[in-house]
Amino acid sequence: MSKQSTITGKLKIGELAKLSGVSIPTIKFYIREGLISRPVSDGRKVSNYDPEYVDRLILIKKLQKERFLPLNVIKKLIAAEGTVSAEEVVMIGIDVTNHSESLLKNNKIKKLHYTKEKIERLEAEGLIQSLDLSGEKEYDPIDSQIISLVKQRENAGLPFDYTLKVMGIYQKHFQKAVHEDTKNFLKWVTENVEENDLFSFITEGEKTAATYFKLVHTKLARLTIEKIINSHDMISLHIVEALNFRRLEEAGPISLASGKAGDYGQPLWSILQHTLEPPDESESVPDSNSKSPATGIQRIIEGVLDLQEGKTDEAIVSFDSVLPSQTISPLSFALNGLSHIMKTSRTTGLIIFIRDLKNAIRCFNASLKPSSNAMVNILTAYFRLVGFAVRPNIFDMQPDALEEYSRLEKILEGLKAEEYYGKETVFQAFKQELILKSTYFLVLMYQACQEYTKAGHLLERMIKTGEESFYTGWALKKKREIQNSV
Repeated sequence: MSKQSTITGKLKIGELAKLSGVSIPTIKFYIREGLISRPVSDGRKVSNYDPEYVDRLILIKKLQKERFLPLNVIKKLIAAEGTVSAEEVVMIGIDVTNHSESLLKNNKIKKLHYTKEKIERLEAEGLIQSLDLSGEKEYDPIDSQIISLVKQRENAGLPFDYTLKVMGIYQKHFQKAVHEDTKNFLKWVTENVEENDLFSFITEGEKTAATYFKLVHTKLARLTIEKIINSHDMISLHIVEALNFRRLEEAGPISLASGKAGDYGQPLWSILQHTLEPPDESESVPDSNSKSPATGIQRIIEGVLDLQEGKTDEAIVSFDSVLPSQTISPLSFALNGLSHIMKTSRTTGLIIFIRDLKNAIRCFNASLKPSSNAMVNILTAYFRLVGFAVRPNIFDMQPDALEEYSRLEKILEGLKAEEYYGKETVFQAFKQELILKSTYFLVLMYQACQEYTKAGHLLERMIKTGEESFYTGWALKKKREIQNSV
């Protein structure tokens, strides 16, 4: 609270000295140096001082003792800022031309026009800090401005919780940077800067630093977005690999999109068809010579064939044609999400990239509704895992991918071969390869995130299976690659 607000009438110099804590000789010195204006005289050689002199003297003393500023710098500050507190404006970086007067002084919560709950959350996260100067919480000009910015973002449609998270990230990293910067600044000015030049160095440094921070943020944000959008060299190949079930020693070819059956390797959609209970005519596969309209499983096979060839738009049309009520629909949603992930690897624009990404997330979320068919649930979890693993640099996808891996293992443990197509060798081959393929994608995810220890543990697991397969050979090669890179 300002002392002048409790003072009425003019003050004599002795009263002024007592209220401000500044001696009479010092007050006279400040008058001679132009730090405060000459008082009004009543014609009897008695000077009378207005109450605002008290706050001005307290400010000068505070700038000297707490900010270590010489009097010539304080004089420039007072002359430049007029009646606005120089400490509140220059020394903490507020630009008076861009902010209302309410942000140039301490403010109580009710004057900030923002909810008490949200202000307290900002304080709890360490983004602002209250002052207790008058028995009630107040916020200094910097914190008042931060609160105003949060409110501005919320009015523009940016959620409060999102803003809280973003500002917390910058707060965390700024603390270290500002600490180092301040140490370097103090060392440099102590050794190189004269007192008369200190003011100009402070003001110019604040101004150019603010511009620099804005430029660097813009540049790094653009480069990061470009890196994420353009990190697509292998995404399409990885998705094609996810769809390709390789030949294993005991089972023969098992292909999700195979059109012909081997000795044991019936196409996977036939296994699905066989295990749909009760039989659902809407999901049956017509004879190759039939003119009947394409049905659920056939639509999925057509979509997979298109996806293997990179025809994402055609694949999406096929997957979209599967009705949500069909038993196989969770699988169609997961494959649809995978198609949109592949599309993100081919775009060059941010808006289109975000649109495809939103569609992928929408489809993956829709696929979470479990099917009555366990094999559908297995493949749905697998393709969700693939989608999360091949794009780990967009969000923190690792927990989602690991959750799908656990879901996959749990469902596989509960299956019996005789219930699923009745061919033990086919079922076991499929089961083993599905685990190997899932582990393969987790390794790629950890490698992309530079978590080489976790990738190494999974590679060891793949190698120890003892299977002579593409994936064990790949694991040995990948292990050497990671060891060399680390």
